[in-house]
This record gives sequence, structure tokens and C-alpha cells, in this order.
Amino acid sequence: MPEKRKKASPACAAYPQEMPNMLCMHSDGSGHKGCPTLTRKELLIEANQECENSETSMFARQASIQEAACYANRHERPT
Repeated sequence: MPEKRKKASPACAAYPQEMPNMLCMHSDGSGHKGCPTLTRKELLIEANQECENSETSMFARQASIQEAACYANRHERPT
């Protein structure tokens, strides 16, 4: 029976690097062994290409606007 290799999971929050210096934010940045920017390059290329699609881009924009609206005034309690 072949031995299963345990995959390193993304643990970006635990990586001791400042956000601007991380590989996903800067091409000269660094990433840990489970960094998706290092381990899933083909998937990231495919995702970035899909984001160039106008329908996908519009959907993502509208989703971001809706999500931001949910955070607005979140300090207020409903009456």
C-alpha cells in the first residue's frame, strides 16, 4: 500500500512574515511550505484567468459590494 504524504495546509496567519512581504502580496515575497501560492500555481493561474472574464468580474464586484454593506454600521444593534 503506497504511503500517503500529509499535505501542509495553508496557515498564512501563523506565518511570521508581515503581510506586504508574503509571496501572495509581492512577487519577491516569501511563503511557508503550505503556501497555496507555491503549492497550487496551476490553480492560481486558472483562477486569475477566470477573473478576467467579464461575467465573473462583475459577479465578484457585486459580491464585494454586498459583503461591504453587511459590515457597515455593524456596531449598531437592531431595534
